Amino acid sequence: IFPRAKTLRTFYSFTAEPVSTDIVLAEIEGVLEAESGIASFKTYSENSTSEYLVRTNNASYLPIRYIQNSSEDHIHLPMIQKDWLENIKTKLQLIEAPNTGIIVGFTRDLIYDVYLISENYNKNNIVYFNELGQITSKPVNGGGFVLYNVPIGSREVVLQEQLTEKIYSKVFNIKSGQASVTHFTAD
Repeated sequence: IFPRAKTLRTFYSFTAEPVSTDIVLAEIEGVLEAESGIASFKTYSENSTSEYLVRTNNASYLPIRYIQNSSEDHIHLPMIQKDWLENIKTKLQLIEAPNTGIIVGFTRDLIYDVYLISENYNKNNIVYFNELGQITSKPVNGGGFVLYNVPIGSREVVLQEQLTEKIYSKVFNIKSGQASVTHFTAD
């Protein structure tokens, strides 16, 4: 097996403006610096899931845990601003439960329903947004979703495409007070 080069890009999720970050990933030793939002590295990882812990010195952004299929040769890490999540919570009067985390999912080319595989998860904790980050009443193509109050531990998020009923899923290791982020795209 030969190492493959991967390009990693970090950016503000709704404007694509580059964000300088530090990334910790299992595929390399130490911390990878994405100066001006771009970095590259070599990996042997091919057929599993990769997890990236991402943070920046800019206090307006949340540190995130990003999940992606390791077979992809690029990593696009959308950074989330704290104020954006807080404004949604305030506007919708969501109350943050103890020992929970947040999952933010971005979608492309999908009209879908989203489910958290967890007993007694209240669907009122699911908020949808468009490509500009504005709240919508239902899922929209090019937007995404936020799942608030996700219980800690391993949790699976399932998207079911409405037209074909195809299923897309990802598993997250939810930590208290942490935001997990991913992309769901049509094959």
